[in-house]
Amino acid sequence: MMRCLFRVKENVQMLVSCLAVVLLVLMQVSSAESAVPLVDPPKNILLLYSSAPNPWTTEVFQGVRQELSDDRCNFFEEFMDAHWNSSPAYLHALKAVYAEKYLHTHFDAIIATENEALEFLLVNRDTLFPGVPVLFCGVEGYSPDMLGGRINFSGVTWDNEYERALQVARKLQPGARRVIVVADRSLSGRHALASFMTVAGRKHSDLQIELLQDVTAEQLALRLREAPPDSFVFLLSFWRDVSGRPVTLDMLSSFLQYSAVPVFDRMEWLVGRGAIGGLCVSGREQGKAVAALVHNVFEGAPVSAQSVAHHPAASYVFDLAGLEAFDISKDLLPKGSELLAPPEPVFELRHSLAVALGGGLSLAVFLTFWFAAANFRRAAVQRKLGKKQERFQQIIDETPAIICGVSPEGVTEFINPYGLKAIEYSKSEILGKDWWHTLYVGEKYTQVEKLFQDMGPEGVRGYEMALHTRSGAEKIISWTSMNILDSAGKIKEVIGYGDDVTARRQAEIALRQSEKRYHMLFDAAYDTLLVLHDGQIIECNQRAEEMFAAPREEILGRSPVDFSPRNQKEGASQREAERLIQEAVEGTSRVFYWRHMRANGEGFDAEVSLSSYELDDKQYVLAIVRDVTEARRLLEHGAQTEKMRSLTGLAAGMAHEINNPLGVIIQSVQNIERRLSPNLPANTRVASQIGMKLPVLQGYLDERGVLRMLEAIRQAGGRAASIVRGLLDFGKWESDNSVSCDVPLAVRNVVELIREDVELDELYGGKNVRFETDIDESQHCVPVSQSGFEQALQHLCRNAVQAMGELGKKQKIQPVLSLRSYVQDEVLVFEVEDSGPGVPEEDRKQIFEPFYTTAGSAGAERRTGLGLAVCYFILVQSFGGRLFVEDSTRGGAKFVIHLPLREGTVCPLNLAEESDA
Repeated sequence: MMRCLFRVKENVQMLVSCLAVVLLVLMQVSSAESAVPLVDPPKNILLLYSSAPNPWTTEVFQGVRQELSDDRCNFFEEFMDAHWNSSPAYLHALKAVYAEKYLHTHFDAIIATENEALEFLLVNRDTLFPGVPVLFCGVEGYSPDMLGGRINFSGVTWDNEYERALQVARKLQPGARRVIVVADRSLSGRHALASFMTVAGRKHSDLQIELLQDVTAEQLALRLREAPPDSFVFLLSFWRDVSGRPVTLDMLSSFLQYSAVPVFDRMEWLVGRGAIGGLCVSGREQGKAVAALVHNVFEGAPVSAQSVAHHPAASYVFDLAGLEAFDISKDLLPKGSELLAPPEPVFELRHSLAVALGGGLSLAVFLTFWFAAANFRRAAVQRKLGKKQERFQQIIDETPAIICGVSPEGVTEFINPYGLKAIEYSKSEILGKDWWHTLYVGEKYTQVEKLFQDMGPEGVRGYEMALHTRSGAEKIISWTSMNILDSAGKIKEVIGYGDDVTARRQAEIALRQSEKRYHMLFDAAYDTLLVLHDGQIIECNQRAEEMFAAPREEILGRSPVDFSPRNQKEGASQREAERLIQEAVEGTSRVFYWRHMRANGEGFDAEVSLSSYELDDKQYVLAIVRDVTEARRLLEHGAQTEKMRSLTGLAAGMAHEINNPLGVIIQSVQNIERRLSPNLPANTRVASQIGMKLPVLQGYLDERGVLRMLEAIRQAGGRAASIVRGLLDFGKWESDNSVSCDVPLAVRNVVELIREDVELDELYGGKNVRFETDIDESQHCVPVSQSGFEQALQHLCRNAVQAMGELGKKQKIQPVLSLRSYVQDEVLVFEVEDSGPGVPEEDRKQIFEPFYTTAGSAGAERRTGLGLAVCYFILVQSFGGRLFVEDSTRGGAKFVIHLPLREGTVCPLNLAEESDA
């Protein structure tokens, strides 16, 4: 009953307002007889909305129109729909559509609402609408830096005052310990979330925050239904879910209505439709505030970032039914809060009725006298009005849009020439006919039924419907209507303004399909694809997440340099990568190899291809990154294997040819030494016969260094013979998968040999080495011969002891040699790690090549450079394993052996047990 009385009061007040408007119109008409002043042409104003049509855009337009009611303005509205799709391709298509549509239209001002529209105009204003002032409103997180020094940009800012909003929410939910924040990844949503999180972290750090951002619509609805009782929901925005699917206002309202806890909103249009309210911004007030700036611009006021005005257009709005549903007392609401449809006392209603009726009666008396005084001038005024009507009719006839009038029964009463052309009917075929059943046939008529359900008292705005032309073609028309009411408040006529958006929608559909195909191909690519702008990654595919071992959010916004080590193997620095990227930006394509790092610190080699392209006057770089670590390893392995095979064949051919002369040389030296020895009777006898004293001869040979020369020849021959034997060792090892070695036993044997090696002890302090072993004692069947594995391990250990001995002499520290084995993914991993000087990066590619040695002067004459080459041949070439070197945690080198574990091989101990049996 109270709500009905409240409606009566509104109707009476509306009646008084209408009478006042009539009075003003008649006064204007009466003044028209005296003189007809020169009137400036109407101002053209474009309203660019970031979103699709919704209550916010309607309120903004109402506020703008109300504030500029005294100015003669033509309003043009465009809905970017950027909350649902803000991809570069989509925005590029919008730019093309606007350029074609408004090619011959000059605007005096542009009003941009929300961040997406402002960002679009910052990029494209100078191309689409050069020099036109842009005034913005509803922009989240505004700072002067957003404008980037652009001229003719200004507007009004507003703050959601999240601190006050959270304080009220916690006051109404005193037991809440958690806030569930609903946001999407639209530009406005990201700005709103950043502002909210800043305030929440600074002023409400004790409040646990659960962010619902990367979720589907179904997941959001489920989470709201299952929200814990110690929480409340704060809605920022949710125009599309994580899959990119649009979320309509009705869908979002249905989700919120099933929330188990109160939902607080920052926009008032969802209050009462799932949200209980909060500190809400008014679209109407924002529209009025920005329209006031537009009016000032028309009056000559400057437009700049310094003229941006702050307009705190937020007020407390709550839904009474929602408060009662969650048992929240109205007494807890902030002072001045607005309740939706609050009950009013009967006394106030009667008083309002009395005032309205009294005012109406006085106005009627005044109008009676006024009409009598102005009656004689009516004829002249009517003539002038007739001329204006002719002008209005001319405008309607020349407007490039459908303008029509339809009676409540659906009869077509008038239509302009453009409308006839659009629907492909003649006047006789459509006037007097049923508009709805003529153009909306069959299933299309359901749109008409929905239209009348959605139509409000003021009509509709941006309402799209698909009609059939006379030829059967389908056209999509965006309708804006105005309802002409009779004295009883019933619809007398519907005036419709229709914009043919068929081509635009088809372009949007084609764009979405193209974008979908692009994303499908982009994500399906086997190689990593990165899109760079200003040196930062702005887009990547799924392969990039796998390659860099990081989620997409941690990749975007970073530089590719962040995913590479400080220096490359070849010595190139990160600046070199920046130089290559800059050269790609300047148009020079590049293909090169680069060392990268995953998020977990693992390094890998990649082939990088850089090429640039231009879009919307911006330069982008497409980077294709391919992991070639395994390919390069196989290539290096193949090259090493080929070297080993060549060396094996060479050794077999050289053995006979070199060993025979070496044998003669060594044997001859030994014979010479024997013939000069005074201890042999035969030498003494011959010397006596010829009158020579052997001790004198010995003294001479010693003084002249002949004996030392002979010793050097003998040692050199022995060393050459050992080299030949080392070469022959390459051909001795053949893989035998039927027998495996006892790895723990091999370790014990090698450690004992190293400790008892006299030469190692004398030259390198071998007995001072501390061995640390961590060997898996289980019998793993590794298909490597016992002697082969022991020989390879002995070479690795000897090299480590020699390297540590040379370093220990300089630093006087105890050398440590660690031997470790473990199983990983059906592979036995064996590590030999020392505390020596390590292996420089530039030596690692050659360290397994024959005759390559890094030994210092102390051991160069005793080392052939074949030890690691033999290890590589035994473990890799003969037994199918892997051998590589890494940096040690001890500062030295760590040689890593990978040997596959295979079934069907027999461990040595098992063979021994079978023989004993």
